[in-house]
Amino acid sequence: MSTAIPLDRPGAMLQDSLNDPARSRSPLASTGWLSRFFNLRPRVRPRERLVRFQCGAGLSVGCSPTLADIEDLVRKEGLRSLLNLNTEGEPGETLSPNVEASWAHALDLRHERASFAADLPRVGDVDRFLQALASVPRPVFVHSLHGRRAAAMILVHLGLEQGLSGAAAVQAAKGLGITCTLDSLRRFAESEVDRRRAAL
Repeated sequence: MSTAIPLDRPGAMLQDSLNDPARSRSPLASTGWLSRFFNLRPRVRPRERLVRFQCGAGLSVGCSPTLADIEDLVRKEGLRSLLNLNTEGEPGETLSPNVEASWAHALDLRHERASFAADLPRVGDVDRFLQALASVPRPVFVHSLHGRRAAAMILVHLGLEQGLSGAAAVQAAKGLGITCTLDSLRRFAESEVDRRRAAL
């Protein structure tokens, strides 16, 4: 059985659909897409607190900062240097090392890089880190994406500075709240402390 279209009522089908709440409610209308389309302001996400630990005079370590974090450190704590251990183009990076360097120079900060991959640390990476750390003015913030590489390198620094074994350096870092959660990286840092102490 076919349904006849009432030709004597122009626009009747359109009017019927407008009067029918079930038909007039479209999925797009129910989600408020129009208001979101015209609201061009970026959504403001709550700012996460920077994870950072003090580990000596003018030396702190933690996760990679945002630009706002860097500005806060400069304004509130007189930060003078950033030491970045990230590699360029890491997934999830807060600021790429190159972008961070540009902002650091704009803020009159010294910016150094001792980049290395967390899953493939080398002896030369430790050499570059220790040289960079010795050359920058303090206060300095040493950071990596999740803070694990930074924690491992600070572990080496503490061990050599305080004349500790690798295992004792791990405990000294823990006493400051610093833990390298990547076991392979922590073991590498421990062995580097012991190797370098033995060579002295």
